Amino acid sequence: MRPSSRSFYIDETTPYAADIIDTWNMTVETAGVFRGSFTVQLPARQYMAVRLRKIEDPST
Repeated sequence: MRPSSRSFYIDETTPYAADIIDTWNMTVETAGVFRGSFTVQLPARQYMAVRLRKIEDPST
């Protein structure tokens, strides 16, 4: 199964940094900073993961 995207709904006020992790090739690609409802586009390959990291203070 190779989904082309993954949708999320998280807090409307807190920004999250999203990364796409290719677990087979051991690479990490930045997908952007999101908040609220968003969709992350994925490459059409197996063994992909999405990592979301809460950004504590966006001004720093």
